[in-house]
Amino acid sequence: MRAIITTVLMILAAFTFSTCLAQVNIKSMEDRGFVVKKNFKSYKKTKSQVLKLKIKNVTEKHQELNFQLYLYVNGIAESMSEEKSECLAPKKKVKYRFLFEPENRGDFRVELEKLAVKELDTCSPEAK
Repeated sequence: MRAIITTVLMILAAFTFSTCLAQVNIKSMEDRGFVVKKNFKSYKKTKSQVLKLKIKNVTEKHQELNFQLYLYVNGIAESMSEEKSECLAPKKKVKYRFLFEPENRGDFRVELEKLAVKELDTCSPEAK
């Protein structure tokens, strides 16, 4: 029984420690009228990390959002996502999943780069 409790506590400690190291700078998006929820998990089948982002436009205007995510391991940029572009109507949200495959081990963080937000009168139907 003691071994089971010890094992469960070690797994919980490892999970807590690994999620504390994963950080995403979302303050710049929140300052521009978006609510951002993030969830960072290990991908079960590989050494990859999956970042789930939910972004909601909480302003009363249509907004075009452009950004790119960079993965830093031990302070060095290791990989980046494709540039994303989305037009969000007021109170609308979008979900993204990013799969990062770090080549090195260590402390990692995800930085939001090339952020551009533009207010629009309306979103065109084919805009993404």
